[in-house]
Amino acid sequence: MDSFESTVPIQVYRGDHATIYKGVRAGRTVAIKIANVGSARVERINRESKIGQRLNHRNIVPFLGCCGPRHELPYMVSEWMPNGNARVYASKDADENVDCIRIVRPSIELCVHFNANAAPLPSVETDDQTCRSSQSNILIDADGTARIPHFALEYISGDVQTGSRPPPMRWSAPEVLEGDNHEVSSDMYSYACVILEIITDTEPFSKYNHLYRLHRLIREGLRPEFPQSELAWRRGLTNPVCALWKLMHECWAAHPDRRPTAVQARDRMLEIWSERRARARVQGAGGAIPTVI
Repeated sequence: MDSFESTVPIQVYRGDHATIYKGVRAGRTVAIKIANVGSARVERINRESKIGQRLNHRNIVPFLGCCGPRHELPYMVSEWMPNGNARVYASKDADENVDCIRIVRPSIELCVHFNANAAPLPSVETDDQTCRSSQSNILIDADGTARIPHFALEYISGDVQTGSRPPPMRWSAPEVLEGDNHEVSSDMYSYACVILEIITDTEPFSKYNHLYRLHRLIREGLRPEFPQSELAWRRGLTNPVCALWKLMHECWAAHPDRRPTAVQARDRMLEIWSERRARARVQGAGGAIPTVI
């Protein structure tokens, strides 16, 4: 890929491992991911690039290729998502009844897709590819459709085990925090945390500032409490016995084998979303709105 038309790309995000810029190429707005000095390996960048080239799904951000000055780490270029991440998108109109259920559905669709696909993605044999998510890994395109960047779909188990890239504590299942292999059941735990974050507009366990203590409590059985807020009610968590909270609570089961599978979670989310749309139509027609979904 050749260089960009814009002479000074705009920095929009800087994390521990990479910085994201907004630029222009051939009249098209793009996102440029540049690895931070000391945090990247050429092998990782090459691997992410190969994964991006092979991924083709309506809910994955299109990967456009790599570029950059010679003798430097390559830049990874993807299509720009103008509406930002899911939490920012949902918060733009705080008074509106944002369909957060529709926003989080693509994550579970991707988990189903990749776990049902017999053709593996290019990776090291000991690595494990999965659907690791937080709200920052769910981006919204110009049409309001949720998409996942390709680099959010790869998980390097060796990095977690050696501690060089620790899992995000607030979204991680207890077994992941203990260093066990990352499996689909662990993704279901994280998926419920993402739902909670988008619906409440706060990170999971937001009352806990001491991460070492939180780490211990999660391993001992601490789970998110039902949010008592009008915002959560409007966005789908109507009460502690509603279908959505039941699903989330099951995803947080202590034993991984007791959590829903990706297919089960997908089907139940579809039922919840369909019921929510039906309630919205009733509301639009001036009818009564059931309080439990």
